[in-house]
Amino acid sequence: GVRVQLGVGQLGVEYLRTSQRRKNALLGAGGAAPLGARAYGRKALLFVGACAVPYLLQRTALEATYELTFRRYTYALTRELRLDAILGGAGGDALDAVAASDLTLEAHAANLQKSARRCYELASRKVFSLPKLMLLPGVVAAHPGAVAVVLPAFLALDGAKA
Repeated sequence: GVRVQLGVGQLGVEYLRTSQRRKNALLGAGGAAPLGARAYGRKALLFVGACAVPYLLQRTALEATYELTFRRYTYALTRELRLDAILGGAGGDALDAVAASDLTLEAHAANLQKSARRCYELASRKVFSLPKLMLLPGVVAAHPGAVAVVLPAFLALDGAKA
């Protein structure tokens, strides 16, 4: 799972870099002459065909594969809960606990799946963001003045949202 999210995150970073190079070509950033509309249109089509579509396909395939693997894991997890409660793997304590609860065995299994899903999504988002966060030291080193201005504003906005 972590390998997939890191790979997809790295694909996202490369997608962002290629997209920025394409935008810079339109504006003439970096000392190059700006592109005309026709040349930019060709570059945009090349970008879509060579970068955007492969990124979309790879991300979709990897995330679908990982989702199926996660579902197999949660089904095995709830199956273990149900078998333990029914067959009494812990000396019958699990069945007694379910009987004393206001929830059914199915409700316990659904809550277990929901908790596993939340943990998965939280970890997945954080690991997916890691390659983009690794770009931050390079940006800080290249543009310390901009970071000194923007960082306090971001922190203030974050504090206002909290």
